[in-house]
Amino acid sequence: WSLMIGWSYILDCEGIHVKKVFFFITIVCLLSFSLFLFNQNPQDKIIASVSGSDITNREVSSFLKASQLSASFSNSGTSSITNKQTALNYLVEKEIISDLVKENNLSLSEQEVQAIRSSQDETFQLIEDALENGSDTEKMYAQQAMESVEKSAQAYGVSMEEYREMIVDSLVFSAEREKLLSEKFHQNEQELQTYIQDHFEEFDVIIY
Repeated sequence: WSLMIGWSYILDCEGIHVKKVFFFITIVCLLSFSLFLFNQNPQDKIIASVSGSDITNREVSSFLKASQLSASFSNSGTSSITNKQTALNYLVEKEIISDLVKENNLSLSEQEVQAIRSSQDETFQLIEDALENGSDTEKMYAQQAMESVEKSAQAYGVSMEEYREMIVDSLVFSAEREKLLSEKFHQNEQELQTYIQDHFEEFDVIIY
């Protein structure tokens, strides 16, 4: 469920092993894009809904593009999100899981969300510090990390500030999904998938 882009390197200096991780951000591009949607744009046509939450053509297209971009940064270079249908399926399932999280009162607290946001702020600060004061190697990795974030933001058509908030949202969702999986499905992914299939109609999924 998580698309991860990571850069790290290990330096050995006079027998001292130093490891610095400049960037490790999990992104599940399963967010609400209502702030960026305009009805007059044909790309913003609603193509599905789950329990009243709409999914637009633009969301699907943006998610597909960002998923492929993320895959290009990873070692495998491939993504399970290969076309609009798989992207739509992914977004529909995300909405279903979000509903399950709410139904089971498993949403993160404000303190937990803030802890995630603070952690991400520290990560970006580390990148910025490396760009300004790091060694040549540190600057190289930090620059790669920053460029990947900028390209991902461009893929969604949002500002860097908005994208950073999207990262927080995606990490919150990942944590809540893991909580649901652990407390209601015995840490069994197949059990979760079977439940969704058996109760699919209960989530009022409409494909237009």
